[in-house]
Amino acid sequence: MGRLILVDILPDGNLFYRVHGTKLAEQLGQELTGKYLTDLADLQLRAAIRSEYALVAARRAPMVFRRRRHYGNRGSYDTERIVLPLSHGGNSVDQALSLADWLPETLKPALAAPTPIGSLIA
Repeated sequence: MGRLILVDILPDGNLFYRVHGTKLAEQLGQELTGKYLTDLADLQLRAAIRSEYALVAARRAPMVFRRRRHYGNRGSYDTERIVLPLSHGGNSVDQALSLADWLPETLKPALAAPTPIGSLIA
């Protein structure tokens, strides 16, 4: 579970981290389990994460994100994340499950935009 994330997507767009993997916390330098996205110190990273989850919730479809993420004094890393939308009532996305990893720069090209899962399978 080191790279797993389970969040509640709140009506105001904030996220509540039910699970934030230990490997991710080490990389980020901040544990988020039991905390809100607004507790994340890095404002730029917070905005990027919020927009990605909002896009998944709006599309109601799994998506893959490949981006260069900046972690303050920890440096920059190419990351790949799959985000799966979840719904308790079936009408709106209120949770998401994701798995994140860091990529060597030569492994995969960066995606210019978030990518729906179906376009990667075809």
